[in-house]
Amino acid sequence: MKLLSAFPHVLEREYPKVKPEYPLLTVLYLLRMKDVVAVPLSGTDGKSKAVFGFSCLSRMLYQGPAKFASTLAEPCVNSADQLDSVDAHEDLESLLEVFKARRLGFAMVTGQGRRGMVTLDDVLGLYSKGTIRTAMRLRDLSNKIVSLPGTMPTRDALKEMFARRFRRAFIEGGRGYVSDRGIMDRVLGPVALAELAENPGKDLLATPIAKLELEEPVSVKEQTSVKAAARRLEGEWGRCLVVGKGRLVTQWDIVMKPWLAGELEIK
Repeated sequence: MKLLSAFPHVLEREYPKVKPEYPLLTVLYLLRMKDVVAVPLSGTDGKSKAVFGFSCLSRMLYQGPAKFASTLAEPCVNSADQLDSVDAHEDLESLLEVFKARRLGFAMVTGQGRRGMVTLDDVLGLYSKGTIRTAMRLRDLSNKIVSLPGTMPTRDALKEMFARRFRRAFIEGGRGYVSDRGIMDRVLGPVALAELAENPGKDLLATPIAKLELEEPVSVKEQTSVKAAARRLEGEWGRCLVVGKGRLVTQWDIVMKPWLAGELEIK
């Protein structure tokens, strides 16, 4: 199936775009307020570049608190990453291969002199339309939940998340979890930025993760179909499902695991 057939309106979508010289703080604010996965940059010598929230957190983490404030003030192009592109006339399989290669659930789609973004959430919606399906069971797609102590500093929790390539970590002894989006809300919220203005060297990632705004997963039964699970996660970028006791399923699991296993049927 061609991408234009799978996502007929992809090239018509309005998507925020910024100039490379915009301060990183402004772009990260856009990521939060518009709830988008990436903000593309304009005028980057024909190359598709964008600011991704998760990769920016990684840079801030390893630069340390002393450079945190100055990094936010730098031109966003300094923190931008390459954004892979797929032609709108290519097949859905090509898009999934791009997701696989970069382990990122989004890519730019180009065609007709335009470009738009396609995400895992878009592909997830194809289950409801009957465009894709799999015979795999939901439990086959799930992962064991990783829990961290609530007293762990956000900085250390992020290191664990990056090492394991997880976007979320559950708090030991509870049902809530902290996500990369939740951490961005902490370090870029009005209170945090006011603290940073008063004390540029303040370590905003020292906060114990239990004190961050936690999210609650959606619980589903083990016998829930993959199609029904996909529907529960549609439009919920970054959310997850808890399957039975102690198993976790994400958008990536529902789309990419069947694809990687050769078990995703495309109409």
